[in-house]
Amino acid sequence: MLPLQPYSQNRLLEAPATGDTQARGVKPSNYHNAAINHKKLKNMETEKIILAELQTIKQYAQLGAKRALTMDDVSLLTGLSKSRLYKLCYLKQIPYWKNNGRYTYFDKAEVEDWMLKHRVKTNDEIESEAAAYIVTGKTAKSGKGVSV
Repeated sequence: MLPLQPYSQNRLLEAPATGDTQARGVKPSNYHNAAINHKKLKNMETEKIILAELQTIKQYAQLGAKRALTMDDVSLLTGLSKSRLYKLCYLKQIPYWKNNGRYTYFDKAEVEDWMLKHRVKTNDEIESEAAAYIVTGKTAKSGKGVSV
């Protein structure tokens, strides 16, 4: 037979494997209350996660409707940090607008074009350009080449 454990308000008691909980001095409602508290905590955490996801969806929806973007919007759109965007503006490597020398704004279309500016060619494209160069002796971009 298991030793009796008195009811304790300070700690959760695990349910005994066998025996009557009333006879052992353990209140049966504690198991129910602990389960309810655990469920409430889990529900609260789930609600927080859902609210955060809804906030993100709202930001993306608002971003789609805007033409002039703020630094936060461009950071969300590009995935770059704000400090990186400030540096790109300082180096004049990204197109931006200044409103009275104070606020920095971006045109959404210009930012999207800037993001897609440096395309990397596939191996197939490189091989076809190399084959064309071997045959014609000219590159596709400049039209100049060395005659062989």
